[in-house]
Amino acid sequence: MEENKRCPYCGEEILTIAKKCRYCGEWLEKPEDLKPKFQKPELPERETVRLEQPLYGAVNPENLPEGHVIDDRYEIKEKLGQGGFGAVYLAWDRKLEKDKALKVIPDAVSSDKRAMLNLKKEAQTMMQLNHDGIVRFYDFHDEGMIKYIDMEYVKGKTLNELLLEYPDQKMPEARVKELAISICEAMQYAHDKNVIHRDIKPQNIMLTETGEIKIMDFGVAETLRNSVSRIVPGGTTGTLVYMSPEQVSGRAIGKESDIYSFGAMLYELLSGNPPFYRGDVTYQILNSEVQDIQNISKSFNNLLKRCLEKKYNNRIKTFRGINKILSETEKKIIEKEQIVERKILKVEQIVKKNVFKIEMILVKGGWFGMGSDSGNNDEKPVHRVWVDDFYIGNYEVTFAEYDKFCEATGRNKPSDEGWGRGNRPVIHVSWDDAKAYCEWAGGRLPTEAEWEYAARGGEKSGGYKYSGGDDIEKVAWYIGNTNNKTHPAGEKSPNELGIYDMSGNVWEWCADIYGKNYYSESPERNPQGPKRGKARVLRGGSWSSFTNNCRISERNCFVPGKGLKNYGFRIAKD
Repeated sequence: MEENKRCPYCGEEILTIAKKCRYCGEWLEKPEDLKPKFQKPELPERETVRLEQPLYGAVNPENLPEGHVIDDRYEIKEKLGQGGFGAVYLAWDRKLEKDKALKVIPDAVSSDKRAMLNLKKEAQTMMQLNHDGIVRFYDFHDEGMIKYIDMEYVKGKTLNELLLEYPDQKMPEARVKELAISICEAMQYAHDKNVIHRDIKPQNIMLTETGEIKIMDFGVAETLRNSVSRIVPGGTTGTLVYMSPEQVSGRAIGKESDIYSFGAMLYELLSGNPPFYRGDVTYQILNSEVQDIQNISKSFNNLLKRCLEKKYNNRIKTFRGINKILSETEKKIIEKEQIVERKILKVEQIVKKNVFKIEMILVKGGWFGMGSDSGNNDEKPVHRVWVDDFYIGNYEVTFAEYDKFCEATGRNKPSDEGWGRGNRPVIHVSWDDAKAYCEWAGGRLPTEAEWEYAARGGEKSGGYKYSGGDDIEKVAWYIGNTNNKTHPAGEKSPNELGIYDMSGNVWEWCADIYGKNYYSESPERNPQGPKRGKARVLRGGSWSSFTNNCRISERNCFVPGKGLKNYGFRIAKD
């Protein structure tokens, strides 16, 4: 078999012995009759200096400096990353007055007409996609000195980066299911539009600071990869460990290939590695069976195997089908966990005190964006926080519960202002009183981070303004609907975790000392508040609050030794 080489003029593959390119017609070696009759004498060798200059002229697109302006519109702020297919920059869009991400197209692609046509076609397709789970493509710029794609800028971490934060680089099954459900929704939207991703992997999925999934590089990364591989000999050919058998074999791929890559990615999130990553990976993808992952459910292992079938027509057909399986399984697991955990907690409290039951909900730990960049100064900046699993009261502590504490400890019962006791949240309790009650009942006050995470709905957060929704009338007792008094616990709609009254009714004491600027220095994991300070934190708003004060991110504080008629609390437990 004849060996091949590439034409230095057009980049197409030709025979090594060829003297003329059959694609562009250029002579590779001049024939004898075309050589000049007079040959110049060879000059003595001398030292020369070769000047390397990119095709973009004096500007190096791989290292644009801060402040550089592209097309009199995009001001470079910083370089976000560098890959085999060009640099990505954070830039300020002067026209729209917002941050953008610019993916600069490398010289090797921008100088090739065919590659640019393919890339433009992919970018135009991506511009038609408008889904919250997909990074937006705004425009394709191929006429100026620098060629680039104008995209949505997203702050957060890729799933690859997120995985490194877990012990042994393995995510819990429940967390992977939640992420998978969101990814499936976005991928099904794209497939319904006949758009295939072709490069699903943890590096191309981002989790924003507010906990939302964003899928990046639909089609574009693959088009760039193929273009560079065609133009530059020895160029990279893809992310092999996530590629489907048909993709590895070089056959035409369809939506089923995305299903396979999705399954390989989930396998890595759960086990720490893709299904095949050592030895002859290509052979294994084509021939070897996928092994079960230890310590995850049988149903999830079966789902992964259905995604990773060798023959594409044996795989689950759609992301909608995957999502249906995941959602039903997740719902059953959560319902089972909550029923079991609530029963256990009730039994513990009855055995310990033999006086009353405390109903608490298990809140599965996780990451979330704490605070609000549009709120008060002490709510800024939004910062990434992790909290461990914990329990929290389903309702605010009521008079019925607190009065039994007073009877058992000889304390004076607080005033109810004539509004009634029983199932109404207790009021006129200081931070000291609340702390004492929690310790007596076998629990503690929630930290400020735990309180906000639970109020947002934990892993099930819908991103609402108030706890449980954006319509305050449905979820909270506030100054507009209370007739200036508290109301019995649990009469409004609960939030995503089934917790009531975290917005409105009474302000709730938290364990933390209040620090106005604490968010700028708060640790990422299980923050406990400042070490020094006079006031303690209150959250959630009350019956006397305006709507703005009932927002999830709103912060309040007061001295720990005094309680007011709109101050209450709820219990938490490790």
